Amino acid sequence: MSFFHDLLNRLWPRRGGSSSSRDASLVGAWQVTFIAATHPFERYLMELGADGSLEWTAVVSTTDAGELELAGSGTWRTEGDTLHYTSGEAGGAVQYALEEGELVLDGLPATKVGPGVRCVLERCAPAGPADGVPLRE
Repeated sequence: MSFFHDLLNRLWPRRGGSSSSRDASLVGAWQVTFIAATHPFERYLMELGADGSLEWTAVVSTTDAGELELAGSGTWRTEGDTLHYTSGEAGGAVQYALEEGELVLDGLPATKVGPGVRCVLERCAPAGPADGVPLRE
């Protein structure tokens, strides 16, 4: 946000508060089941907390036929049909929709997957991705 825009909002705040919030239907743990592009992930789990916290864990294959687990944390919020997130010092936004109980994103938060790549997640128990299901090809 620009200095001028910030100043205007401070002088004449919008009535009814900010248009930014958290969609309560997204709170919980989500396991990726499908990514419509080439990707390195064996598994990817994202937990969205009611307090705006975000935790993610990913498992990728290594060249020696092993696995490497990566994890990060940050924050999340929604604005319209956009999910904004931070992870460490980075951040971004993806479009989202709920379709028949699945969370559909146009990219994968905290990764280089997207934008414009359909990613489908289903609800799961909050556990490490090593306990989850492998991604569909």
